[in-house]
Amino acid sequence: MKFVDVFEMAYKNTKRKKKKNIAIVVIFAVIIIVFNLTYTLTVALSDKASTNITDNSNLKIIDVDTVGEEISEESISRIREIDHVDMAIFKFTPSVSIDKDAVEATVLAMNSEQASYISGYSLELGDEDIILNSNMEDLGYKPGDQIEISYNARVTSDSGTRVSKKLTLVGFYQQPMIASWYENVFIVSQNTVNEIGASLYGTSIENFKDSGITRQTINVFIDEVDNVKVVADLIEREGLITSYGLEYSEGLPQLAKMIILIGMIIIVTLLLLGVVIMNVTLNNSLKERYREIGILKSIGINSQSISKILNLEVFFIWVVISIIATLMSVLVIKLLPKLMDLSMMGDLKFTVLQFIVSIAATYLVMIITTSRTIRKVSQLKTIDVLRSM
Repeated sequence: MKFVDVFEMAYKNTKRKKKKNIAIVVIFAVIIIVFNLTYTLTVALSDKASTNITDNSNLKIIDVDTVGEEISEESISRIREIDHVDMAIFKFTPSVSIDKDAVEATVLAMNSEQASYISGYSLELGDEDIILNSNMEDLGYKPGDQIEISYNARVTSDSGTRVSKKLTLVGFYQQPMIASWYENVFIVSQNTVNEIGASLYGTSIENFKDSGITRQTINVFIDEVDNVKVVADLIEREGLITSYGLEYSEGLPQLAKMIILIGMIIIVTLLLLGVVIMNVTLNNSLKERYREIGILKSIGINSQSISKILNLEVFFIWVVISIIATLMSVLVIKLLPKLMDLSMMGDLKFTVLQFIVSIAATYLVMIITTSRTIRKVSQLKTIDVLRSM
């Protein structure tokens, strides 16, 4: 038979038996959809876990503490001289608020150089200036605005009042996610922090500065995540206590590997299930067609042509499965983030590689599981086929 005739006969047979093929299409389409969903979630979650280690600037910061004792200027100077240390600042963060917008925050002292480092652009920070975190941009603030902050001022041992201070907004910065920082941390000058701290403790600015309260903890900013542990070890040689986010994130690569392993187990299980289902369903379907095959042989169609017809039918079924499964996979992956909270994962993506692998694996499974039966059926002698009917 000519290929055109074989193609036409296979197409007509597939179309005529579409009701019987529905079960195969549905089962394999579901398997491919689950495969794509599992693969997508596995890749997204493992990428998210890896990103937390490799690209997370929040893990480049070390908290340094002394448990109530004052850190000397000599110690912080030595810390600033350590290789890979970009910046080290004393961390004393008294509470303030912007009453107009009901915003609660703390303020942190920096000089112009430090403020430029953390904001990412050049800034001049004077005693009457303030830098807000980027969350405040949503409230409509812009550089040049007058920001009125208020804070507690101690009057007697058991009474106090609220004091207001107006500062000029000179810029914004992206606040790092540091466990020891308040949700909103605004940057001001050291003199402003001393003024607020003195009011809070009900003492003079000079007495407050001499008390050492502002010099009990330090934040150290490191150039690269890989250098955090080395720097932390050197700081601890100063007799100081360190803590950093990387300590709690070091298990994430193992988590990513575990996620990938579980995902692969699910994917392999689905493929094996597909092999079993295809083997049972298609092979039974072929055996039910002995009469049809016997008639084809009786009118002179050879075994090779019958084999081509049956293989093309498998191919047409695979095309239908691939189209339905791919469209449904894309739809499910697009809708899933809208139906469930998947913030712990990265972006869910259906990639070209994933598409090729899923449909190629399906076709391979279909060919492997049906080839033996197709070869056996197509090579049967006409008399044997008729006897088996």
